[in-house]
Amino acid sequence: RETLDLGAVARSICREFEAVARSKEHPIETALDGSTDAVGDEQRTIQIGRILVENALLHTPPGTTVRIRAGRRNGRAVLEVEDEGPGIPATQQGRVFDRFYRVEGGVTAGSGLGLAIAKELAELMGGAIELESGPGSTVFRLALPAAA
Repeated sequence: RETLDLGAVARSICREFEAVARSKEHPIETALDGSTDAVGDEQRTIQIGRILVENALLHTPPGTTVRIRAGRRNGRAVLEVEDEGPGIPATQQGRVFDRFYRVEGGVTAGSGLGLAIAKELAELMGGAIELESGPGSTVFRLALPAAA
C-alpha cells in the first residue's frame, strides 16, 4: 500500500479512453473535488478504473456522457465513474458483482468477470466498490482509505 493521487489516476484513465469514447460518441470528462490522496495500490486502482470506464462506454447509448470523478466522500477517498445510461434495475443491482453475471437485456459482450474482479481488488486494498443507479444515471464508486 502506498499513497496515490486519485485525481492523477482519473486524468490518466480519461486520456487513455478518449479515442474509444469518441469512436462510440461518448463525451468523456474528469472532475476533481478537493483532496484526492488515497492509500492503495496504484496499478490495481488503475485496473479498477479501466473496468468501470469500459463498462460505462459499453453499456450506455451513444451521445451519453461518461464522467470520471475523484475526491472525498464520507471520510474516504473515492474514484467514481458515472454514466447517463438507462441504469441498472434495482432487482439486479445486488448481483452485478457476481462472477459471470450480466444484467438482463444488456449488451452480451464480455465475460461477466470485470466487476467481480474490481470488487475483489478493492477489498484487497481495504476499500469497496459501491453502486448507485437509476434511470439516467449509474455511478460506480471505488472507495479507498484516505491518505492523511
